[in-house]
Amino acid sequence: SSGSLVLFLVAFYGLFAGVMGGVAVALDTTAGERERASLEPLLLTPARPLELATGKWLAVCLLNLLVVVLTLCGFYLTLRFGPVPSIGIPFLFGLSELGRFVVALIPLILLMPAILLYVGCRGRTFKEAQSNLSVLLFAVSLLPIVQMFLQKKEPAWLTWVPVSGQYALLSRALRGEALPMVELLQSYVVPGVLTVAALLAVARLFSRESVLAGK
Repeated sequence: SSGSLVLFLVAFYGLFAGVMGGVAVALDTTAGERERASLEPLLLTPARPLELATGKWLAVCLLNLLVVVLTLCGFYLTLRFGPVPSIGIPFLFGLSELGRFVVALIPLILLMPAILLYVGCRGRTFKEAQSNLSVLLFAVSLLPIVQMFLQKKEPAWLTWVPVSGQYALLSRALRGEALPMVELLQSYVVPGVLTVAALLAVARLFSRESVLAGK
């Protein structure tokens, strides 16, 4: 029981690092800049809306990746060198598992900044954007908890679902199982499509004057 809980927590917090890593920066560069009146001068530059959206997205993705790597390094150092008592389950978290975690989380590292930027553009204020985001984060946090009770009875189509697919792959990596290439590629498809759609939506908002008022 203790071992299963530890396995769940490592996968859950690794997953949540990819979800939460860029929240502050994404909201600050959209709703925050609107409140500071620094978004309007940026929109008046010769840069196209899609270029602005892509630039902000890349910056948030970089920070998101950094948060994920630091979180996973913390797990690695704690489980490998910390005074952690034996919990009696066959799971490892070495450098190979750390690398598998990063590979499995790349779709979320790219997807979440795009969604966060869109949420930030839709909020009139920074606090409103945070409130809108809380609903999304609550839904995301429920998926791994539901999957924990499913254990190995997860349907095959779950790999296509963002967050659920990544959590399933992380759990496999912790059990020392190889990540099937087909399932790994499947977990990239839907997040990739959603990332492009969210970036286009952000660029469309940037092309409107109403974005300065958050309408």
